[in-house]
Amino acid sequence: MTIDRNTEKGWLTAARLLMFGKGLAYSHLDNETQIILGTAYLENGVTNARMQSIINRDSTKIGHMLADLVEQQICFSMCFGICKKYYGGCF
Repeated sequence: MTIDRNTEKGWLTAARLLMFGKGLAYSHLDNETQIILGTAYLENGVTNARMQSIINRDSTKIGHMLADLVEQQICFSMCFGICKKYYGGCF
């Protein structure tokens, strides 16, 4: 299966595959969270700044969304200097 990394459908398909592997109720996640997970999967991690360029939210809102994903153990984070990068938990 090929996933087009340049479309929202591609992000969502990747995120669905990721969440299926974790056995989570993917369909209950909001669209923006699905885009975050799909992007993290396709790009081997995301930053707050990267997500600001994709979805129309400010850094505070995206930071809360990313922190919630870490708290739910769907993602994990690593610090690189002053930058924090988020990764999906099962890849």
